Amino acid sequence: MHKSLDNYTKADWLAANTHGGLSHETDIYRIFRVDYLLGDINGGKITLVNPCYETQGDDLENPLKDAKFEVDGTQHQLFRGLMAEYYSQSWSLAPIPWGTFGDGKDVIRVRTQVGKLFERLMDERDQFCSLFYHIGLITYDDAQDILGRIKGTHFSEFLDSRGYELLRTVMKIRSDFQKEQEVRLVYIRSPREGYETPNRHPVSGDQNQFCAHQFDWTDIIDDFEFDPKNQGATDEIEAAIGAVKT
Repeated sequence: MHKSLDNYTKADWLAANTHGGLSHETDIYRIFRVDYLLGDINGGKITLVNPCYETQGDDLENPLKDAKFEVDGTQHQLFRGLMAEYYSQSWSLAPIPWGTFGDGKDVIRVRTQVGKLFERLMDERDQFCSLFYHIGLITYDDAQDILGRIKGTHFSEFLDSRGYELLRTVMKIRSDFQKEQEVRLVYIRSPREGYETPNRHPVSGDQNQFCAHQFDWTDIIDDFEFDPKNQGATDEIEAAIGAVKT
């Protein structure tokens, strides 16, 4: 007998919104700039970015955002505002080589598990939280096929009730990056009148490219290591990580 969606618990939605065959126990890895991770831990937040050319250097990271669709003979960017509210953070199934990320700054590679990270991110204070949080394996495709999928689809086909068609457009990227084995954490910010979540999840940067989602780092980081080429001291970040381990 199927459970009614009205009776779904947080655990049910965590399972339903974990995509691509990931399990709760799947280990995932991420390289952070040391200063950014330190700021997030000390600030009780986790910073996600709007996937787009400005943050990722790739205009196919969020292709629906700038796509134009014909309505009554005129081209419109119908999804620009909506897709600007998608924020993500990239992890991987295996350790990414040093030098891949970090902009030449001191970096740290951390390991956690899918279930730990996703359970802590999904905030039940958010109304309709089941619609706003997802984690899944990125799929990869040829750039022309990604564009063809967008251009060859009537805009109404992206408007399913659960928003999965919109989600799929930020969960598929060009095959050039397949070696990264990316796991993408997604938060869909939903500002509206009388809805307090945006106050807890402020945005910043040019065109609101970053979202500081409130987050408790306690026992999230299972292990970490520093790039041997780092130049800075490690005491401060090690102390911050130690403070959120119980």
